Amino acid sequence: MGWFTAHIREGIAVTGHQLELLRLGLARPGRLDDAAVARIIRVHQEQAGDLVYFQDQADKWKALPDLELGLEALLRGWQ
Repeated sequence: MGWFTAHIREGIAVTGHQLELLRLGLARPGRLDDAAVARIIRVHQEQAGDLVYFQDQADKWKALPDLELGLEALLRGWQ
């Protein structure tokens, strides 16, 4: 379970960094070209449905009586 928790934390950190880069690009009109915008939209649409799976798994883990404290805190922050 420790490896998976670390993997989730790393994914959250990487995504946060990517989001910050996107915010910087959106703050300056013309900085993002049409191809970059199209890719952002396409990836979002392709992955939006995956959130249901992540939420389902988080709910299953939260129901476990012996959930690791680190994972429990991560799940609280994730939702």
